[in-house]
Amino acid sequence: MDDFDAHIKIVARNIREFVSLVCTMKSATEISNFNLIKEEERYISLLKELKKEENMELVEQANYVEEKIRSTIGYEIIGNVYHYVEKEVKTKRGTNNVIDS
Repeated sequence: MDDFDAHIKIVARNIREFVSLVCTMKSATEISNFNLIKEEERYISLLKELKKEENMELVEQANYVEEKIRSTIGYEIIGNVYHYVEKEVKTKRGTNNVIDS
């Protein structure tokens, strides 16, 4: 199935991993850009741009929230966001989707 003109992109396998992705990215809003990105270079470029545009006050607030989440439910930082979203999630979802006729 082609993702051309898809309005929804699955970016995590479950809610815990979505929380990990949000904490890794430091913003749930920026994850919406993933619907427009398919290439690893564009992911890297987006992450670099986000890092350059960081507002220190917002970073401090995000770090505070992140620490609360870590101490309450725990999560793991996603080392390679592109690989996780485009490879792991797609592969796992592909093996889980079954349509009975």
